[in-house]
Amino acid sequence: MVPATQQTSANPAPATATAPMCGILFQLSSPSPSTPHPPPHPSLLPLIALRGPDYQGSHAIDLPNAHLAFHAAVLHLRGDALQSQPLVSDVTWDVLLYNGEIWDGVDISLHENDGKVLFDLLQRAESPLEVLSQIEGPYALIYYRSSTRTLYIARDPLGRRSLLLSTPTPSSLLLTSVSSTAAPPCNELDAGAVFFLELDSYTPDSDPLSLLHAHPRDLPQTQINRAFPPPDVHTPDADLPVEQFTAHLRESVRKRVQDVPRLHGQQQGSARIAILFSGGLDCTFLAYLSHLHLPPSEPIDLLNVSFSRTGVTASFDVPDRLTARDSVEELRRVCGGREWRLVEIDVGLEEYEQEKSRIVDLMHPSGTVMDLSLAAPLFFASRGCGTIQTPGGERQAYTSRARVLLSGLGADEALGGYGRHRRTFERGGWEGLIDEIQLDLSRLPTRNLGRDDRVLLSSSREARYPFLSLPFLAFLSSLRIEQKMDLRRKEGEGDKLLLREAARRAGLEGAARRVKRAMQFGTRSSRMDGGGGRRKGQETL
Repeated sequence: MVPATQQTSANPAPATATAPMCGILFQLSSPSPSTPHPPPHPSLLPLIALRGPDYQGSHAIDLPNAHLAFHAAVLHLRGDALQSQPLVSDVTWDVLLYNGEIWDGVDISLHENDGKVLFDLLQRAESPLEVLSQIEGPYALIYYRSSTRTLYIARDPLGRRSLLLSTPTPSSLLLTSVSSTAAPPCNELDAGAVFFLELDSYTPDSDPLSLLHAHPRDLPQTQINRAFPPPDVHTPDADLPVEQFTAHLRESVRKRVQDVPRLHGQQQGSARIAILFSGGLDCTFLAYLSHLHLPPSEPIDLLNVSFSRTGVTASFDVPDRLTARDSVEELRRVCGGREWRLVEIDVGLEEYEQEKSRIVDLMHPSGTVMDLSLAAPLFFASRGCGTIQTPGGERQAYTSRARVLLSGLGADEALGGYGRHRRTFERGGWEGLIDEIQLDLSRLPTRNLGRDDRVLLSSSREARYPFLSLPFLAFLSSLRIEQKMDLRRKEGEGDKLLLREAARRAGLEGAARRVKRAMQFGTRSSRMDGGGGRRKGQETL
């Protein structure tokens, strides 16, 4: 049935826009005579618009019993041409809001747009669930199928893109990429299911949450091999599956760095890819693999953040800054001919206090002391504003133009990088360690990926996670535990054993020996609110 009315509006952003990343917002409401088209909370649409500098569009549908409002802001990163959103079919009258990429499961050429391909597949499929079970990549989406008047709502199974759920009034439903502390209370949409709502069941007296049906889905790629070795058996480094490991991770990186378009004044000689760079093992190896897939003449930006309450120049030489300087020199030796730009981002107390309320809004509904100490480095890194060292040794102001940020998140969970993994092994042996790694992988969808998405994508840049590729995780899960980690060895050797050996064979000897350091301690962000470290991480702000 064709809806009674449909309306579309668009606002293409100017080419010089510098606002943040891709965002989507949807609202279901029951129109009343006094407010036939109730708007979302006034703080939300500006936040959505900030996430997409290339295009903003809206679409509305009036059904006899409901008003549906779709809003999107687009950051163009895939395909030859910008794809406007919401995607609306003038044949089926279906509508799609989509924030994401497809890396595997569906053949998409470098010249096509993921959202357009997905929309075509959803319209042709007997059930949208079939399509969503095939695709692999980060996404959040709302799809309206007009023929059945059904809404489908989903995040990717790992929860790599944010989608928040709220009920601003008892009979309305709001879904948004980002919220604020001023908006109605909200929660992360569960990534473990595809939700659908049949609108014929909706009435002015309905509780929309009671009408949501869930189609659960699992993650077989993260079910790890539970075999472990006898007590006295050790696997020689020469027998580790390093070549296969490197090949799988290299392919994951290739898909995430190749053919990122140059837009909005990006000239030859400017970086298209940046790495969230502490100088540690994970990010340094990702930088090395990125080097293998980008033109040799193209610089790569390495974004490194340091916090200081005093603002004295020397006080910014925090652990992550010193490590980053060592690692960039190693990359220059190993990857000859590449220009590596170490962007040193110094955050003093005054700047931190100025931006703190914005960071708290972006990470909402996450709201603990620990959330803030982790979100702050990501926020300042995503802005890309710092200094680089000139060939003459002077410091020069610099802002990264890269729209894609690579993150090493996922390596610690899959390869035994946390200190608690070692403590678990000491208490429970191999079986206890396997249980702990399985728990870490199983709860990835409920951890902090949504929070990080809201913060990182607040500056017109998109975070990509090569270690969280599902094909790569499936490969790791198939390996025996001692092929990935051997916590009988000392710290800096046995944790992330396979990754360390891969880095060593690539010539990154220094990176291969780096010991894990938590971001809030390596950057000193945990000290910015004072209190001498006495506030507990789980305290509410």
